[in-house]
Amino acid sequence: MESIRQFFSYETSIKRVRNLKSIPESVKISAKAVGITILGIGGTFLSIATLGKVKTFNQWADKTGCVKYILPTLYAGIMEVINPDIQYNLHDIEKDSFLSTIPSRLREYATVLALDPRSFVKQHVFSRGLHLAAAVISMHTKTADLALGVFAAILSIVTLGKVEKINTLAARNLRSLDILDDLCKDIRGIINPQQFIDLTELLYLF
Repeated sequence: MESIRQFFSYETSIKRVRNLKSIPESVKISAKAVGITILGIGGTFLSIATLGKVKTFNQWADKTGCVKYILPTLYAGIMEVINPDIQYNLHDIEKDSFLSTIPSRLREYATVLALDPRSFVKQHVFSRGLHLAAAVISMHTKTADLALGVFAAILSIVTLGKVEKINTLAARNLRSLDILDDLCKDIRGIINPQQFIDLTELLYLF
């Protein structure tokens, strides 16, 4: 009862009014992320068209990573108005689900294989195969995570942001819209897995 009374208290209502500005701010930030993501998609097409040989196009393509900020930013802006005292477990928000980490590990290993000049098969066949596997796994895991995030966000709104675990789940899983980033990277990796190589890594690995 005390928490409900506090939720509808005068002080909380004042905070809620003050936080109304968070909605247009979150829309502005999300719109910027959308714009950068579109630039990344354009860069991805150019990178594919040039077989990953043009560093500038590859750098533009990397901007698809901004897609993961679109939904969490909008969600946070709305929830700051609904519940100005909303709480999250920030440590858990930064964690990916176990299954979602598998594609990331496959991509990392694909880059390691693409660095190996001693084996043509590893460098050009296995590395591409890992990107293909990462894309397939990512399509399933990130889609499931995103669906869970949308459900958690709706539940968070219904419960007025009073349940920290639900808030955290929503904020974390809404980032799974970066399935778009994953697929763009994997398509580029299938075309040319060596485009992700930083030459300084050669000194580290060999």
